[in-house]
Amino acid sequence: MVKLRYSLDYALIKEQIDRLLVSVPNKLEREWSPPTKPAFLVLLGTVTGVGNTFKTIGFLSLEKPQDWRHRPEMSLAVPPLARVLLDALYTCIFLFEDLPTRADWYISAGWRELAEYVDRSRRDYGSDPDWSQYLLEANSRLEKVRKLIGKSENQLRGTEWWPTPPQMKKRVKPATAVFFAYLDDWYYREFSQICHGTLPGLIRTAGALRDLGKGETTKIERMRGYHLMQVVTLLIALYSEVEAELRIDVARDIKYVWQMLIQHNPFTKELFDRRDYGSRLQ
Repeated sequence: MVKLRYSLDYALIKEQIDRLLVSVPNKLEREWSPPTKPAFLVLLGTVTGVGNTFKTIGFLSLEKPQDWRHRPEMSLAVPPLARVLLDALYTCIFLFEDLPTRADWYISAGWRELAEYVDRSRRDYGSDPDWSQYLLEANSRLEKVRKLIGKSENQLRGTEWWPTPPQMKKRVKPATAVFFAYLDDWYYREFSQICHGTLPGLIRTAGALRDLGKGETTKIERMRGYHLMQVVTLLIALYSEVEAELRIDVARDIKYVWQMLIQHNPFTKELFDRRDYGSRLQ
């Protein structure tokens, strides 16, 4: 992990980020004219969920919490949550290359996933009377959703699975595939190592906890700042994609946060340049 030469006082960008956390979903819900209902549901749901995850990460990353039960080592739980923001960034970029078609795919593949969960429940617990009410209601809910989607059950069950980020890379434009490869190398891989407990991830987490047990907090503090910077970068990248594609008039706050970030983190500047946000947000 690179030792950053600079640190950024979060107070310098807090007002703008707090405003974006409210304005982006509000503008999508009230002012955007989506091409299809699935596009509206998928994009608004993704942005809303990301905002909640970001607030949770902010709580875990507090430098001076008021509650004594809030321990510094809680910030080590940030990378698995950061994967939520990263996956949302992949998803939004993938969606925007063909929003109506891919949003429909997302919804249809999701129905299939829900249906197969109910199938497994019926297979393993169908003879259990305690499950009878749940299965009855689950079938009813699936049917209601199917009617809203407007496809037959056979069509939905035959839907191709929604791709994972590595699979998306094979189905996007060449320039997007290059950017996805960059995200894979410098964000997805690191977060996955920590999530899955492979040796590189274990070294980061267990090493910091071992130092903490000896009364040394430097490594945890450095990781807290490092991962929070990554998370803010991913959040602003996601909002930049939304603004660049839909023009919902939040560019001013986004540009300000980028300006502050790229002065303090070389990786942030690299991501900003590789995705050409400077031009795309004009």
